[in-house]
Amino acid sequence: GNSKLMPGSGLPTGSRQLPKELLSTWLLKRSKHGKWQKRLFLLDEVTLTYFSGADVNTFQLRDFRDALAVGKAAGGEFELLFSGTAKEVFPERRLHLKVPLGGADGARE
Repeated sequence: GNSKLMPGSGLPTGSRQLPKELLSTWLLKRSKHGKWQKRLFLLDEVTLTYFSGADVNTFQLRDFRDALAVGKAAGGEFELLFSGTAKEVFPERRLHLKVPLGGADGARE
């Protein structure tokens, strides 16, 4: 869900140490209205976070359930499925994502 950052640290309020970053990249996220929006995603050892302007949306990896390919095989579209008791994933939350044109290189622009 949306969380606030500690000023100057980039850490969520109440955090002491940042988990090890595993990957950061630009992906397209499909809005509930069907529009593709470019978002920066950060995967660390504990969470998947995406940034939308000043909003920070974080999902705990303990709530991750599955990754599903959707659309055409070569289209680079997939869904991440989260489910748990946290309000941002209860009872289920799907993120519909797509790799931007140009693949991984285009995602890093």
